[in-house]
Amino acid sequence: MLRAHLFINVIAFGATLVLSSLQCAASYQANFTVNDTRDLRDADLSDQICLTRKQTCTLRAAIQQANVLGGAHTISVPAGVHKLTIAGGFEDNAARGDLDVLANLTIRGASARRTMILGQADDRVFDIRPGASALISGVTIQGGFVDGDGGGIENLGSLVLMRSTVTGNYAVGDGGGVHNTGTLKIMSNTISGNTADHSGGGVSSIGQSVITNSTIGENGVSPFGAEKGGGMRNVGSGATTSC
Repeated sequence: MLRAHLFINVIAFGATLVLSSLQCAASYQANFTVNDTRDLRDADLSDQICLTRKQTCTLRAAIQQANVLGGAHTISVPAGVHKLTIAGGFEDNAARGDLDVLANLTIRGASARRTMILGQADDRVFDIRPGASALISGVTIQGGFVDGDGGGIENLGSLVLMRSTVTGNYAVGDGGGVHNTGTLKIMSNTISGNTADHSGGGVSSIGQSVITNSTIGENGVSPFGAEKGGGMRNVGSGATTSC
């Protein structure tokens, strides 16, 4: 009986240790600093370190690590042109094509004029997945192309876009610049020069959206499309705008 009693205590103690470890992992908040403008994947997604095979931290690698960790994390992106060159879409783990956000991320660039995130005309630039949230500030998002919705950004979760520029993106469907079906806040941004074939050349929203102190202009819809909302198309009553 004594052996059985001791055995039970050890198991309970072990369970407590495991639970404590899980709680620590869930509350861990990483701060990743990008130091390489190349489009390289993370070398080891199990080590909680943003590190490519070239021993650097790229934007894609930082997002991959944040996605695996879960929780809330911050990525600092320096000035420079961060061009997405790994081709291929139709996956949602940021391994190729666009940058899929699965966690709660703050992505901070140096400024819209200095930090450029460029697509390569075979996928959008950012894809905020359901249940995820992103605050993106101080960047320019350009060059995205998608045979669907959201040429620059597709938001299916929660997105705050601040002091940034979204330009030169194209969607065959809706939302050349930004397509929103979740919760969207656009604050002090410029959204211009984007095109959609169907509707919402600049922004298309069928979720909740708040737009403040922003410029949405010189966007368009393709003459081959439905020609609805060259600047912005909002479906329903979920849009609020102010200066």
